[in-house]
Amino acid sequence: MSVEKKTEILRQRAEKILLTLPESDTDISRENIRHLIHELQVHQIELEIQNEELRNNQRIVDENRRRYFSLFDNAPVGYVILDKSGIIRQFNKTFAEMIAQESLMPSKKAFADLLLPEDAQVFRSRFNALLKNPKDKQIEARIVSGHFKECHVLIKTDLHDGTPGSTRVEDQELLLTVMDITERKQVEVALKESELFLRTLLDDIPIPVFYKDRRGVYRGVNKTFETFFGKTQEEIEGKTVYDINPPDLAAVYHEKDKALIDHGGSQHYESRVKNAAGEYRDVIFNKAVYQDKNGMTQGLIGAILDITERKASEEDNKRLIRQLTEALGQVKQLCGLLPICSHCKKIRDDKGYWQEVEAYIHTHSEARFSHGICRECAKKYYPDFDLYEDNP
Repeated sequence: MSVEKKTEILRQRAEKILLTLPESDTDISRENIRHLIHELQVHQIELEIQNEELRNNQRIVDENRRRYFSLFDNAPVGYVILDKSGIIRQFNKTFAEMIAQESLMPSKKAFADLLLPEDAQVFRSRFNALLKNPKDKQIEARIVSGHFKECHVLIKTDLHDGTPGSTRVEDQELLLTVMDITERKQVEVALKESELFLRTLLDDIPIPVFYKDRRGVYRGVNKTFETFFGKTQEEIEGKTVYDINPPDLAAVYHEKDKALIDHGGSQHYESRVKNAAGEYRDVIFNKAVYQDKNGMTQGLIGAILDITERKASEEDNKRLIRQLTEALGQVKQLCGLLPICSHCKKIRDDKGYWQEVEAYIHTHSEARFSHGICRECAKKYYPDFDLYEDNP
């Protein structure tokens, strides 16, 4: 209603009241008349000023109301006002777009009816408690939009006074702030799937793998690491090398880790570890730092390669080579083409001299000769001596 209309109504009411007042018989002097006229004129001006102020205040109220509804409708989150029965009394444009039901009529539909059945049941079961104490409460739920798309929302509750100044429960309303978190939930699902893939990949690696934070505290290990050291993830996580290794070995690991964290890069070195069976194993540590998006070192990741058998094999090979080298050092081999006389059987050396076979072999090998005589030569050269029996 405009200010002018309100003023006209007030005037009519005043005239009616004036007619009901008794008439005064008191004589009014001319001076009093002038005074009354002056007072009326002043009062009229005061009323006009008050009316102008009222019109200005009304314009401010109207502008604030327009801004409020603009903010309410165009807020980046959905706003829904429910009565004490959970029926929608009012909602903003953002919420209507969120559920793709711009024609949704207030006071006709329960908010829970917009949710998936299992989420609607949860909301209804908590509604009375939320209405009684709504401050800082929140619920995650799923809404099926008009396009039959599932929308994940985060609902925050607060009290809304349906009738300002009223303390009656029936006048209280529930204000819902509804935020679309569908993309966030999709990212969370993708992250969980990625974490599951990485966890599976890490566990399938056939060598122990671990990672630590900047303080050298274990933050995770794979299944092979658990088996190798005979400890579960829960027993290792949050511990340091001093908690799961002998003190002498732990001191070495700690110094190496500290140097890597301080200087960055990677490390590759041989060391020893004590496994679940209490055996000391020769291993190679491969470690590298990992960083955040700003390039700040957040910790290190490492892998342990057991080389005990390989080292034992290498030692066996070294020992065999050493033995063969020593054996070969004691043997001189004759090789190549040897010129030999077809009659006297002397051998010509590399200087052109002819030597007896015995002399040549003695010079070029470690062999030694002891002289004897064969059966044929004994009969030929010593027929009078029975050096061999008749039987061959």
